[in-house]
Amino acid sequence: MKRVLMIALVATGVCGLLAVAQAQDEVTSVNAVGYVKIVATQGLTMVREDFITIDGADATPSVVIGDQLPLGSKIYTYSGGTYGVPEEYKEITSGFPPVVSGTNWVPNTATLDPGAGFWVSVPQAAAAASYDLVLMGEVPNNPTSTVPIAEGLNLVGYAFPADTKWVETDLAQKAALGDKIYIWDPAAQTYLPPQEYKEITAGFPPVVVGEDWPDTNLVITVGQGLWYKRGAGEGTLDWVETRPYDL
Repeated sequence: MKRVLMIALVATGVCGLLAVAQAQDEVTSVNAVGYVKIVATQGLTMVREDFITIDGADATPSVVIGDQLPLGSKIYTYSGGTYGVPEEYKEITSGFPPVVSGTNWVPNTATLDPGAGFWVSVPQAAAAASYDLVLMGEVPNNPTSTVPIAEGLNLVGYAFPADTKWVETDLAQKAALGDKIYIWDPAAQTYLPPQEYKEITAGFPPVVVGEDWPDTNLVITVGQGLWYKRGAGEGTLDWVETRPYDL
């Protein structure tokens, strides 16, 4: 997969990048706008935001997701060991008797920044079985990104718009024995078997020869969130990643 191009970049067929060069008085800068298309099925889909809002607005659901999902859809964020106030896409009414004046996310206070994972819930009564959810914005150009990881469960994601092999991430390499990741399968509406960082043994009687994750080929794709579970007593750590592309 090519991650570094000035004109166009495609990652796994669902992430696009368009770079526009602007020059003034011999000073050139690059504004890169990207997108990722996610199929949100009826039920739950675990997502992450990969981009920065183009106009610098707060990354609220109304800005990041807008009107792409049906009425009754919800967003759930998780931080500090608890879920935040659910966001719901609903009709907005005013006056008496009430008159529908539009639609919006309510309360529209969640922040969907790069590196943060969240759930998208499409109601079973929705007209279609699935909806294309396009997340777009400026491609992060910061040299590194830091996502704090606390003890217990963390709903997070790789903070750059690129596929990455899990074992090559900074977080995977900082893992303590017993740490786990959980990945959601939206098609089956269930979790895949958990991945646990553990001792590797060989021979008989078994001898510990190292530590590793069981699936060393697991790839975290663009737009994909995950649960990371850090054991009690391990303390917090920073998941620090270096930007995997040039702009």
